[in-house]
Amino acid sequence: MTRLVDALELVEAGGHICSIYASVEEQFASAIPFTRIGLERGERCMYIVEEECDLEAVQIALRDVGVDVSAAIRSGAFVLSTKAQSYLRDGHFSPERMLAFWKTELQRARKDGYSGFRGTGVADCVTLSSRGFTQWIEYESLATNTFAETGCLCLCQYDRRISSPELVLDVIRAHPIVICGDTVCQNFYFVPPDEFLAPRRAEREIDSILRTLKQHERAGEHLRKVHRMEAMGHLAGGIAHDFNNLMAVVTGYSHLLEESLRDNPPLLEKVEQIRKAGDQASSLTRQLLAFTRKQMVQPRLLDLSSAVESLKKMLRLLLSEDTEFVIEHDPRAGLIYADRGQIDQVIMNLVINARDAISKGGKIDIRVSDYVVDEEYAGHHLRAKPGPFVCLTVADNGCGMNKETLERIFEPFFSTKLEGKGTGLGLAMVDGIVEQMGGFIAIESEVEHGTTFNVYFPRIEGAVISESESQILEPTYGTGTILVVEDQEGIQLMVSEILRRRGYTVSSVRNGREALALLENNAGQIDLVITDLAMPIMGGVELANTLRVSYPKVKILYMSGYADDIPALLSFGHIFIEKPFEPNLLLQKVSELLRGAPKSGLA
Repeated sequence: MTRLVDALELVEAGGHICSIYASVEEQFASAIPFTRIGLERGERCMYIVEEECDLEAVQIALRDVGVDVSAAIRSGAFVLSTKAQSYLRDGHFSPERMLAFWKTELQRARKDGYSGFRGTGVADCVTLSSRGFTQWIEYESLATNTFAETGCLCLCQYDRRISSPELVLDVIRAHPIVICGDTVCQNFYFVPPDEFLAPRRAEREIDSILRTLKQHERAGEHLRKVHRMEAMGHLAGGIAHDFNNLMAVVTGYSHLLEESLRDNPPLLEKVEQIRKAGDQASSLTRQLLAFTRKQMVQPRLLDLSSAVESLKKMLRLLLSEDTEFVIEHDPRAGLIYADRGQIDQVIMNLVINARDAISKGGKIDIRVSDYVVDEEYAGHHLRAKPGPFVCLTVADNGCGMNKETLERIFEPFFSTKLEGKGTGLGLAMVDGIVEQMGGFIAIESEVEHGTTFNVYFPRIEGAVISESESQILEPTYGTGTILVVEDQEGIQLMVSEILRRRGYTVSSVRNGREALALLENNAGQIDLVITDLAMPIMGGVELANTLRVSYPKVKILYMSGYADDIPALLSFGHIFIEKPFEPNLLLQKVSELLRGAPKSGLA
């Protein structure tokens, strides 16, 4: 013991010592005299223990060697602390932070008039974790140079009883001075920091390259998906335009027939079935546009929790009575910027998907909460970006999915349901809507252990905009002269009849060029032009540009089943009505425009 104390007396400032012990006696044999010597030399000493319960044992051991511990603590010469109270205050360790900690303590000691600074402490917790040990041993190696440059003196304590021989060997190699039994000696196993860290840095570089390759692979998969979706988008857009033109005629005349057949219930019921089938067909078209990111939306500030709550009764009706259905939401959850109709579609489709996955007596949970995505989480999910999000979680305890199914889950028309039980568009539509809103989806699933969909929407800070449900009012009779510009004869006739029934004077032409010719011969007589966007010879956009210059007093109402020009039109505050539409909605928009109080946007 005397020999060890004498050896510690000879260690100079800037040294970096390693003590490997197998008992408390061996531990204190070096750490206690190391601390006493520093106090006697007028240095500030710090002793860091594992837990608070270890504090008293250190104080007793120091008193046994003649140290007035209470006085040393009061004066600031001695600092007794735990790891949690010192360099692990936030529970996170990094080599850079640890080195900065020692430098700061040395500067404080010198500022307070002490001749130097020395510290000792245990490193037991990090030796139990290979990841923690990797970071710690990197710190130990770098600390050798730091202590030599600053003049700090440090004694690191390691319990070999809880460390593997490989870890102990690395610890010894990282320290230039080692305590062996009752003596202190220069460590001929010591490896300089640059040489010691080289293989670890190479290993980290390899890991980084592998992560980059995986990210490129995921990006390539995403790009291929984008190309497929673009192709599907062009196809769906073309189909939607023609299909919506056809359905506009079906649903439009169905509404007109319903109005005419109010006194004939048997026939009225049949027409209602035709109209409902038309509405369902139009809904299918909207789904096609949704998963191809071509659907027109009216986003606004939205409380996702309120949206879920408002659907609660409807969702309950979708489920069997023996299904446990729970909705939880954080009242502090932020706002999102989204189209309410699309959000309803996302929620409904996810719940239906969960319903079809559970068996009798299953459970479905819906949760809404705030979530901050960090760099690491974003790196593992396509389309994810760091930042604040509102997360919609839909979880079930159903059959779950295997890896093959998960890889195809968002493919259009892919379905694991029996033939006739689903279109295969539900989740594809959900994915399209979420991407359109700048969000992303993370799925956790295991066969026979259920599935959890976490849907992340970008969080928006701001007040809730009160939502007033748009009401389609019963139309009144009106006056005015209206020009209908539409190349599809069925739609042209239908729109004209709707308007004439309510007292308007109506003319109709097939394209923009014919419309300009009619206006030239009837200058000042046309109050409103209702025009399709996609027409031969001259389309609706070119016609509108000419009207704004040559006939600025003529009002314009756009209509189309699908058009890429719609966003640009809406950005200028123009009025647009989407095919197919209800006659009353068309009449309401016409009335608003002619009264001079239009509500700009998409109808």
